[in-house]
Formats: sequence, structure tokens, C-alpha cells
Amino acid sequence: CRAVTNRSVPGSSRSRRVCTHEVASGRVARQPITRRMADVPPLEIGSAGASARRKAERLREQREQLRSTRRGLGRLLAAFSPSETETRLQKEERDYATGAEGEQILARSLARRCPDVPMLHDRRAPIRQGNIDHIAIAPTGVYVIDCKRYKGKIQVVKPPFGRASLKINRRNRTRLLEGLGRYVADVEAAVAGVADGVPVHGCLCFVAPAGLL
Repeated sequence: CRAVTNRSVPGSSRSRRVCTHEVASGRVARQPITRRMADVPPLEIGSAGASARRKAERLREQREQLRSTRRGLGRLLAAFSPSETETRLQKEERDYATGAEGEQILARSLARRCPDVPMLHDRRAPIRQGNIDHIAIAPTGVYVIDCKRYKGKIQVVKPPFGRASLKINRRNRTRLLEGLGRYVADVEAAVAGVADGVPVHGCLCFVAPAGLL
């Protein structure tokens, strides 16, 4: 460990001890040491899209189990005319599989563009239910990255009065920003417990829809 200037906080000239440890592929993570962090082992960096893949697999198993209950002609008809429940499960399975692929695409892009920035993938939210797709620990702060995969034009609409809104394919998707804000608040609370003055940023990152890569 060695003393360095904490440049991640604007205007700060305080020195802190930092510890280095291997995180993946020979990369080294440097983070301030506090009394509470000293005995904490390095975290697993996680696997991008793992939760979404597991959900897609469970949905496929449910769909196959439902189909297995049919016999004879019923099973043959199900192949050409699935029930409403089978159709719903198939759509949800496809959506989760597409989301998992998008998270993997983004993880590879982040690793390529930011090789010196440690990344955590598919992290369970520390307070509320759900998972955070990616977390980047950079000198400028912690970045909470939510990966999305939508078809259609993405735009921010700013009316003369009132709040701006996020629209995708002409549909109001402002709730995506609200969800991201809740995850940012969760991470801010978690980071504040081990280090002071670390900024936490939220990012929505849109990757190409399925079939366009």
C-alpha cells in the first residue's frame, strides 16, 4: 500500500492509503482503504447478463413443462397453435435472452474502451429488489450503468414548461430514468458506508436491438 492524493473528489488534497489487488485478466483495482474495508476480500466481478440468462432458462423450463403435460394430438397442435400462457412465456423468455445478450455486448465494449477501469457486472441491488447491470469504478467516481435494448428512435423531449421526458419509438419511457435514479441512490448509500465524498453517477446505455448486429 502507498499514499496517494485523492483526485477523485474535486478540490480535495487529502492523501489516502490505497490497496491493489487483481480483479480480472491481470488488471489491478486501486481503492481507498478504510478501517471497515481492510479485512474485506476482493469481490467477484460477476458475469454480464447472468441474472437475465437464468430467468430466460427458467421460463423455457416452465414452457417445456407445460407442453409436456399434453399428449398425442394435443402436443402436435401445441407446436402450431400454442396456448396463451405458452405464448406469454415464450415472449418473456425471448425478452430476457435478448437483454442478457445486450449486457454481454456492453460489457465487452466497456472492457475494450476502458481497459484500466475495474467493472462489476450483474450486481444485486443493495437495498431494493432487482439487479444492477454494470458498475464502473473510475477515478472520477462510481458509475451505475443500466443496459437497455429498444427498437425505435430515442429522444429527450424538453417542453417549454415542466420536466423533460425520455421517449423511445414515440412512447414515454421516463420510468427508465426513475428506476436508474433509485439504483444510484442505493449505490450512494452503500459507498457512503465505506468512503466519504465519492461521487456516484447514473448512465443509461442503449445497445443495438436484436437482429441489427
